[in-house]
Amino acid sequence: MKLVFLGCGSWVSPPHLIGMGIAVVDRDKYVLLDCGPNIPENLVGCGLSHLDPIAVVVTHMHGDHVLGLPTFLMWLRFRRAGRKVKIVGTKPMLDSIDRLLELVGAPRSSVAEFVEIDPEREIEIEDFRVVLREAKHTVYSLIAKICRGDECVAYACDTAPFDELKEFAKGCKVLVYECSGIDREEMHRIGHSTPLDAVEIAKSCGVKVLALVHPGFEPITLGGAGSLGFKVVVPYPCYEVEVRG
Repeated sequence: MKLVFLGCGSWVSPPHLIGMGIAVVDRDKYVLLDCGPNIPENLVGCGLSHLDPIAVVVTHMHGDHVLGLPTFLMWLRFRRAGRKVKIVGTKPMLDSIDRLLELVGAPRSSVAEFVEIDPEREIEIEDFRVVLREAKHTVYSLIAKICRGDECVAYACDTAPFDELKEFAKGCKVLVYECSGIDREEMHRIGHSTPLDAVEIAKSCGVKVLALVHPGFEPITLGGAGSLGFKVVVPYPCYEVEVRG
């Protein structure tokens, strides 16, 4: 299993990063974590258009995480006639996605199958296990964990740090975590995190790789982080990370 970063940024990131979206790839299929505005074209540009998308997990309804979804579904309508992709989320997420698709005239019934998940439970989608929990953000938002066998990746974007997140990510090989700014007080106030928050959480849950995504205006810095014991990467579109022991 590997991660292919299709989008790594927030609304205010450098233009080539804007829009969040990560493909969790296993052989000839993948689960998509979020679908920002540039994700459909980056699926082609990163060489994944021949793979089979089985699900899209939507963490929240901010545009940098969902505005590529209508285009993605329209693209699938013509590339995979008669086949559906699962859209996974809680009921509030799915209700909002339904309205979004209706507003922009995107297909639903012919392409998408909504799969409602309780944040306190987990579901199996083919070979993938999907676990969601509520995040700490200014709007209703989720953190996600995707596993295949004993290979797991945790994804937290957008959220301020909170205690349950550390336990949630334990046992994962990779933690994908946001770093929206460097002022901790301000970031926490608006439901976001800093690079040092990400490092502290990665240290506590024992991951092998920390991927910092969703940067703001300030350069990412880890000054004062001390000894780490894991690899830190700052992905760009098409960057890949292997998820293995």
